[in-house]
Amino acid sequence: MSAKILICEDERTIHELIRKTLCDGGFNTLSAYTAEEALRLTRDERPQVMLLDMMLPDGSGEQVLATLNEWGEDALPRIIVLSAVPRHEVEAQLINYSISDVITKPFQPDALLQSVRRVVQSLFRSSAEQPLILVVEDSHVHQRVVGRFLESNGFQPIFAETVEEALKFVSTFLPQAIILDLHLPKVSGLGLLEELKARKESIPVIVTSGVIDKKILQRLSAYEVKAVLTKPISIPLLQERLDEIFANSPGILRRKKTAVREAQVLLVEDFLLTLRMTESALTNMGFHVISARDGGSALALLSSNPIDLIVLDVALPGMNGLEFLETIRRSGNRIPCIVVSGNLDEKKQLELKQLGVKKFFSKPLALDEFAAYVDGFLRDVDPSFSHGCPYEVLIALNSDHAAHLAEETLRAKGHTTQVVNDGFLAVAELRRGPKIFVFDADLAGVDGPELARRAGPPERRCTRLLALAEYLDDEMEKELMKLGIDAALRKPFHREELAQKVSELLAGSAVQVPVSDFLDSFQAHLRELPKATDVSYWTQLSMLGHNLQGTAAYINRPDLALLGQQLEESAKQRDAAMAAEYVEQLWQLLRDIGQDSTLAVGEKVAAL
Repeated sequence: MSAKILICEDERTIHELIRKTLCDGGFNTLSAYTAEEALRLTRDERPQVMLLDMMLPDGSGEQVLATLNEWGEDALPRIIVLSAVPRHEVEAQLINYSISDVITKPFQPDALLQSVRRVVQSLFRSSAEQPLILVVEDSHVHQRVVGRFLESNGFQPIFAETVEEALKFVSTFLPQAIILDLHLPKVSGLGLLEELKARKESIPVIVTSGVIDKKILQRLSAYEVKAVLTKPISIPLLQERLDEIFANSPGILRRKKTAVREAQVLLVEDFLLTLRMTESALTNMGFHVISARDGGSALALLSSNPIDLIVLDVALPGMNGLEFLETIRRSGNRIPCIVVSGNLDEKKQLELKQLGVKKFFSKPLALDEFAAYVDGFLRDVDPSFSHGCPYEVLIALNSDHAAHLAEETLRAKGHTTQVVNDGFLAVAELRRGPKIFVFDADLAGVDGPELARRAGPPERRCTRLLALAEYLDDEMEKELMKLGIDAALRKPFHREELAQKVSELLAGSAVQVPVSDFLDSFQAHLRELPKATDVSYWTQLSMLGHNLQGTAAYINRPDLALLGQQLEESAKQRDAAMAAEYVEQLWQLLRDIGQDSTLAVGEKVAAL
């Protein structure tokens, strides 16, 4: 990706001018309006450069610099100071800090942009381990595909969408290689090659194009073109060509990035069914989950594991959630926390917010919304790749008529849909996490096998894949299954058959909870009831009824919900005869439910 620039300027008009200037210049920007925001974004987002105003509402720019120095060299971005004070006075004041440049207000936007480019250029030049690759491509989808590959292989990509912009980047950054799309707006990629030749720039170029013929190849032979790749780009071929280019480049050491540690979540929940469902959801999203069922156990786990996020129930046995948070905050622990609980009044929520709770989710937990929040919280990704998908079924078919027919069929069954007609567009939409993806096995842009690979392994992805293929037989279906595709239908498809298959996949995408977990949880409660003292008996009975109602919302058992209400009511009234009758009914209901092997959690969480 392009360099990330943090703008710390509290004057909104100036801030917006800077932001627009940098965005137009091809940089990614982050915005802070206070010293506190600037420090937080520096810690969380790791910008390469910070534009720092010296006068901020909650402190001075010098205080920000002092704090950054305390963090150590690894945390420091390059600093460009913004100030209305003359340059020589600023430099004298900040003599003890490392400053890359000082820009005096009022400033010209072009002067600011040139200053940032000089600083970024020096930054990239100082990192020989990460060769700079200029990607000249006007398709944002192609940018994301190529950009992610380059970053994951230790390159530093920057992007240009026109020849004019690319030439500016060549002048400023002198990239070690260029990946060039021939079909660009206004001036074609050939125009860039001609200009590079005129400037006598010896930069290796990899050309990409949807159509390659002899005439184009003949023209390309006159330039510094090292390889020609047909779109959709084959990532393995691109990697081979880059390896060839940098194998013969002395002084450049390409190093793969160290694998990022899997985010770890501490889940503190006493009710086993909720714990299992939440644990399953987080694990399916690729997080490592450590679970505790009471506050004391959670404290022990917290002391021995690196935790990135705490998901906490408030109503815990022994030490409750509020007491747990108070304890860890007193020790200086500032790990972010999400609370998942039943009814919390405003006073309790305020107390928890003061202890650093980021978000509240009510029980029964809507796992799709919860998952989207946790994913966005823990992963530094493009917002379009979140799991908060606004529709259920993504449809990508070569034929517009077939796509319309599929959409009409599924909407008639109550499903929400989104239609695209290109493989790369489908890849972008898949990152949003639809429940079902219906696609042609020979889809234009990215074909079926490649789509299956990019969707991720079946055990980790949140989307079920349904491929449509001509000449589908048993052998072909087996091949598709080996690729990780969940189901297949022959083209042309029958409408009812399509609707039936989608319904089956939706049902199969629901979280499956072993009945043994469900039974163990409630039966354990029931066995403890006779041992309880008078006061604790009614407390435990009330909690049991409350948990039953939460479970019923997930597994579509209104009889369980009614029984939970009755148990809770008998506990409030302390009616022993009524309580005994409802407890007996619960034992019988559990025996009936025990005939099944699993419980399928309902539609509200099927998105996982």
